[in-house]
Parts: sequence; structure tokens; C-alpha cells
Amino acid sequence: MNSEDSAEALRIIGSLFSRRMRGPSGDAFHLLVATILSQNTNWRNVERALNNLEAHASVTPEALLELGPKALEQLIRPAGLHRVKAVKLVEASKFIKERLQGGLDDALKLPLEDARRILMEIPGVGPKTADVLLAFAAGRGVLPVDTHIDRVSKRLGLVRKGAGYEEVKARLEALIPASERRWMHLALIEFGREVCRALRPRCRECPVNRLCPSRRIE
Repeated sequence: MNSEDSAEALRIIGSLFSRRMRGPSGDAFHLLVATILSQNTNWRNVERALNNLEAHASVTPEALLELGPKALEQLIRPAGLHRVKAVKLVEASKFIKERLQGGLDDALKLPLEDARRILMEIPGVGPKTADVLLAFAAGRGVLPVDTHIDRVSKRLGLVRKGAGYEEVKARLEALIPASERRWMHLALIEFGREVCRALRPRCRECPVNRLCPSRRIE
């Protein structure tokens, strides 16, 4: 897809889907916990796990360290992979407590690349989680790439099929102004959930099917 068609497809998706979703809220550590819990599950399960956690403790590094992995496992079970995620949460809490003075605020205020590098040193934090924190906790002009956004970008031909996270992110950020990246992140996720689904994509109803090289309309 050429740059003109790419921009047109993104404009249409943004205009139709951007207002349907609310971005994540809460302080930076709460958002970090939610993002770790969201790995390989849906948001409904994340909310159930967070509700359990909030009913038993405050969502702070100190509180999670005091709970420990075994107690955490039971509280976050609805999010799936609870043993793995409990260990990640404890390790992340320990790192933040010992290396980041107990919070994320100072790291998030650093120059963008420095902030991203430090966030990715936290156990359990990869590029997507770092970018979610930068976008939604710090208001930085980055566009996190989740599985929906990755799939949509490749089907639309915005990037090559084998593109990795950083390549997809760089291409989208080249096409989307910094001030629009947070809501376009949400719009692309919703478009991927409702229309450009992993299984049985709704190509016939797709508002950008005329621009899409992957469309399947019988």
C-alpha cells in the first residue's frame, strides 16, 4: 500500500473507531500491573483479577512484595498464567522498590529513549508494556503495538508480513502524528477486534476494503 492509501485507510479507521474505547487509567504502577495481567487474556479477565487484588491490598510495589507470589497467584488467577504473572509482578515490584526509588514517575519524565530503556529493564516489561506506560501514564507521543494492531498493519500492507514490533511501531509513527497516536492505538485495536478479526475477518463490511490488499470478498 502506498503512503497516500495508507494515510487514507488510517484516517477512515480513526474516524470510525477512535471514540468507542476508553484508554487505560490509574497511576503508572497500577497501569503496569494491569498491562502485565493483560498478557494472553482479555480485558474482562484483567478487571476481575484487578478487583480481587484491590479488595485485598493497595496496588503498590510495597503491597505486592508483602503479599508475595503465592498469595498473588490466587488473587490474579482470573487473568490466566497466574503463576508466571505473579512472579513477574513481584520481580517488577522489587526492581522498582530498589532501583527506581519505589515509583515510576521519575523514569517516565526522562527523555523518551532513556525512559523506554529504563522501563524495559523492569522484569516483565517488554517494548509494548513500556510503550503503554509512556503513552498512557506519561502522555508521550508513542504508539504501542498489540496483536490486533500488528495484524491490521500487515493485512493492510502498511508493513511487510515479517515485520517485528519495532518496525511496525516505526511505520505507524511515521504515518500518524504524535498528538494522534494514543487514540489511534485505541482505534486500531477496536477495528481489529470488530472487523479485521484474527479468524473470520469481516471483509465485506470493512470500511477500508477497497484499499486493502488482503481483502476477501466473495
